[in-house]
Amino acid sequence: SIKEIEILLEVKHPCICAAIGYNMQEELPRNEEEEQEEVKTTVALFFELLPYSIKSIIDKGMMNSTLKVRVAIEVAFGMSHIHSLGMMHRDLKLENIMMNNVFESKIIDFGLVHVPELSGTGCSLTKGVGTLAFMSPEMTNEEEYDNKTDVYSYGIVLFALFTGKLPAQTM
Repeated sequence: SIKEIEILLEVKHPCICAAIGYNMQEELPRNEEEEQEEVKTTVALFFELLPYSIKSIIDKGMMNSTLKVRVAIEVAFGMSHIHSLGMMHRDLKLENIMMNNVFESKIIDFGLVHVPELSGTGCSLTKGVGTLAFMSPEMTNEEEYDNKTDVYSYGIVLFALFTGKLPAQTM
């Protein structure tokens, strides 16, 4: 979304996927029947190349203990930066951590990020957003929450990273 790309263009950090830019004038190809219709455009987003998912590296047996600790530290630095800007990621999970060619971890997917300035003062936070297995109890129960919800998700990421499975959760 445009919100996501604008946030990523502003949030520059070595542990967060770098947004290079976007093009809102990308024309969609048209067939012969559509020649008379209005030109349709889409948004082209340009990000740094992150060819490796954490999951694929684990599945290929390339994730040793040293790399796990590096991932944990880099994600912590990235999340700390996000929180220092007053934002909440709200969808931290293994699938939202990618790696570049030298195996540096980067946080991706800012589609659910909460930015107080964009939301207005005194607004209530959206409840129940994110991925259930990584969601904090307060989000699952649709209660008030703050950036500690990301800390809970980070704990689930660490558990999954180091054990290879999600924790048994009872609600």
